[in-house]
Formats: sequence, structure tokens, C-alpha cells
Amino acid sequence: LQFWYHMYGDHTGDLNVYLRTPGSLLRNPIWSESGDQGDVWQQAKVHLEADRDFEIVFEGVRGSNFRGDIAIDDVSFSTSCGADCDFDTNLCSYQQDDTDEFDWTRQRGNTGTTNTGPSSDHTTGIPEEGSYMYIETSDPRQPGHVARLISPSLSTDTRCLQFWYHMYGSNTEELRVYLAPTDSPQLRDLIWSQRGDQGNAWQQARVDIMTTSNISVVFEGVRGSGARGDIAID
Repeated sequence: LQFWYHMYGDHTGDLNVYLRTPGSLLRNPIWSESGDQGDVWQQAKVHLEADRDFEIVFEGVRGSNFRGDIAIDDVSFSTSCGADCDFDTNLCSYQQDDTDEFDWTRQRGNTGTTNTGPSSDHTTGIPEEGSYMYIETSDPRQPGHVARLISPSLSTDTRCLQFWYHMYGSNTEELRVYLAPTDSPQLRDLIWSQRGDQGNAWQQARVDIMTTSNISVVFEGVRGSGARGDIAID
């Protein structure tokens, strides 16, 4: 279970999430948060375990007064989206490809080039806190140069890939995503791609995965005709 929540105000009460079989009573929450969490959307992820049909119940509790509005958005369910990584702490065992022309960069805040790249990560939206990965397309990069980032090995029970991407700038070229056998990352199958300026906003991508062997995901950023082509993922 994944969702975003907003809890802002000095009278904010509680947000509780329950799992129950249809029609049964509510028991202990599987997730909860209390009080003012700031004027920003926060992401929550909850691992679910159930061997029968179930319902998810969101319960909002009013606090001591009217400045306690609680909101939720973008609720989704998935069957194993692989290894989670928001890049806020480290690279989560992602590796740079040593056969490409340059590397991805872990970044906080803007990319340093005007009119391209994000101003903050997607997870926190706060320039001083969250990090993301991006390709820097300023000199000495040349048109057509590529940078590849390779995920840790994912097992055969991985069924989907979900990520956020940012492609903004007049020289933006292409972001490609491949599946590759863990022991042969050079043997790549293209599963998703996006080209050109997509606006100054984070966009979500989701790709279903079918595999019978352990695989890695390879993110490939392509440099365009100039420096205003930074591409980011989170």
C-alpha cells in the first residue's frame, strides 16, 4: 500500500490506517500518524500481508479545534515493486556503468544550470533535505553521450517498476529504461522510454515486469544538443 498524506495545522489530530476482512470490526491500525507534519505532502508505504479478501480503512480523527484538516491522495496497491530507493541517504547499492561516457550524480537542490533540471527531489520536495539522481549535461558532455545507472539484483517475484522522472530544458534528449540479466548487464531489453522536454515537474512512470530470472534495471540518460538537458530520477 502506498499513499500520500497532508497533516498541517496546530490542532491536527490522528490519521489511522486499518486492514480488515470485509464487514469486520476495526482492530489495531497497521499505520498511524499524529499531529502537525508541516505544510507538505508526505509519502507512506505499508507492507500488507493477507491470505483472503481485505479492505483498507482510512480513519481521520479531529483534533482540539478547526485547524486540523487531514488529506490523502494517490492511493495505490502493488504486488512487489522491487527494491525501494529514494536516494536520500545513499545509492542503495545502485552502481554506475563503467562502459558508458559519464556517470549519474546524486544531487540535493537544483542542478546548477538555469532553465533545466529540478529544484528539489520528489520524495520530500524540500531542497535542503531530499536527494535524487540526475545527469549533468554541461561541458564536457557531447551530444549522444550516455550515462547508465544499474539497480541491485531483483528477484523473480518483482512484478512492477515505479519511479519519478524530471525532464526539463530545451536540449532534453531521452531517458531509457532497460531490463538486463544481473550477471550480464550489457544484454539489455528496452521496457520504457521518454524523449524531450516534459515540463518543469516530476512525472510518474510505472512499468509491469515479467521475468523468470534475476534481473537488474538499467536507467540510461542521453545527452542532447546542449547544456539545458538535465534528466533526473527519484
